[in-house]
Amino acid sequence: MKETVTRCAIHANILLFTLLTAFLAILPCAPVFAAQEGILFEKRQITDPQFGGAVAATVNVPQGWTLEGKVDWPFQTIVKPAYVGFSVKSPADDAEFGFVGPFVSAFHFSQSPNAANEARYLGCSFMPPTKSEDLIKRILEIDKSISGLKVARVDKLAGNAENREKLRKEVLARTAQGITDFQIDEALTYVTFTRNGVSWEGMFYMSARYTFGISNGLPYCGWNAGPLIGVQAHAGKLKDYEKVLAAICNGWTIDPVWVQATDAIGI
Repeated sequence: MKETVTRCAIHANILLFTLLTAFLAILPCAPVFAAQEGILFEKRQITDPQFGGAVAATVNVPQGWTLEGKVDWPFQTIVKPAYVGFSVKSPADDAEFGFVGPFVSAFHFSQSPNAANEARYLGCSFMPPTKSEDLIKRILEIDKSISGLKVARVDKLAGNAENREKLRKEVLARTAQGITDFQIDEALTYVTFTRNGVSWEGMFYMSARYTFGISNGLPYCGWNAGPLIGVQAHAGKLKDYEKVLAAICNGWTIDPVWVQATDAIGI
């Protein structure tokens, strides 16, 4: 089963960047706007010092905005040992674009009495399959500076259903025996919250991929989630900032060579 989990993780890499187009399509196309308004952008890189200074991400940063980011190797899971996280903040610190990925973590769940030990052996966290919107809420709740978090609306991106089903069939056509199903879930969650006494609003995207199978006669699910992408601003200002946030969103890239190299370190 360990080999199967590895193979499915590779397939998930192929899916990831295709699924991101659903999020990008929600924000307006911004390069023309940026040129008309005279907004200057600078391409800045986030490097991985633990990987010989390799470029992990390139970010489109508006002039006057600040970029904070780094590569982290928490080794919480062997399957996905590294991720890059960054935020781009407005000069007034009242708007922000954030990214954590390409994967947040990998998980394993089964009905085996030794399921928790099996998850550790596979290099995964032990957790039952969880919907993308619930993961978004969990992650936001970890931030101790946030209070009063409320989910205003969840968009399951029905317009991308055909693409998800196509990718699902492609993965199932390549997977090993013992795999019974493969599912993809996406969510765009609209939230409001208070941070340091100030009201904020935001929308956050996440996708998750679930591989179902049978091992030793028992059903299991190996799954991974990410990336987490978010745009947020002081309450009432998200609309004002949406075009420049869209320009940031359309201008970042995660280096595919770095992704493949870090995945090669995992199982």
